[in-house]
Amino acid sequence: MKVAKTILPGQMGSQQHSERWGKSLVCVRYRDDTTKKKRYTTVEIIVEERALVGALKRVVTKEKLKPHDRVGVKINFVETELRAKVKRAGGVWLKGEKLWVLQRAQAILLGLNDRIVDLRDI
Repeated sequence: MKVAKTILPGQMGSQQHSERWGKSLVCVRYRDDTTKKKRYTTVEIIVEERALVGALKRVVTKEKLKPHDRVGVKINFVETELRAKVKRAGGVWLKGEKLWVLQRAQAILLGLNDRIVDLRDI
């Protein structure tokens, strides 16, 4: 199944699901199954919240990266100016991972330290 559309809480089309799931709602997705010729509506909800174990491990992993290593950078869809800056810096969009990929040094120069994702973690 292919995701046709993702709607965040507060956007048009998510209101009835927001009423049902409240603050637990993360997003609503429409998925198309071309073999069965059907569209499915799915919701992503938060079912548990707890402290992040292993957060220190990720920080250490980031420090081991070299400036020329390629890293993933998370950028929201609505941040068009930031996406344009990353693209000008040589960033490439990875559709499947929903990440921009560029050299770590470039990501740091753009001030994106807190958005860096080590591609080895994916």
